[in-house]
Amino acid sequence: MQPGHVLDYTYSYNTLGGSPFIYAREVDKSPYLNFSEYENALGEISSDKIGYRYMDHIQIDDTAEGYFQFIVLRIMGRQFYLFWHGSYGDAEIVCDRAMVKNILAELSDPNIIWAKPDLIQKLRARFLKLKPRIEFSADRVLVRVVIFTSWGGFIQKSYSISRKFPHIILQEEEKTLVYYNCAVIF
Repeated sequence: MQPGHVLDYTYSYNTLGGSPFIYAREVDKSPYLNFSEYENALGEISSDKIGYRYMDHIQIDDTAEGYFQFIVLRIMGRQFYLFWHGSYGDAEIVCDRAMVKNILAELSDPNIIWAKPDLIQKLRARFLKLKPRIEFSADRVLVRVVIFTSWGGFIQKSYSISRKFPHIILQEEEKTLVYYNCAVIF
């Protein structure tokens, strides 16, 4: 964390679902008591930016592991205490064949209501290049990871991140490698 700051979270809840919102706060400031207080403190800000503002206070140690951890936090950081529709945020980073095998086994379980992947999807998933890639240049770092989500399948996500603090994501791209949709409709 940026010196003098800590990570904290508040919770957004309604009858359709709930999920946490992580934020950075100064060490000597009190945490927000609820999500409304947090929203009011932010003022006018687009909803797509509200969930990642805390990332502006994360300092990366300029190692491959540091940039990888930064992206793990961005992708999976808010995936706790999820309720109902909040559970759409199910992306997990897939780094090896054992994870693919576990995902395919879970999706193929006859006791769950999810759509079952077909043979082609299973075969394509088993041959994916899964190892995260981190490439350094003078002023930025490119991080590529493969994620799996029940709402899209195996997706390669690429992030170009500035090397200087604050570490800004300069560009974000995604490419579907093996499409899958669980076919659950709420």
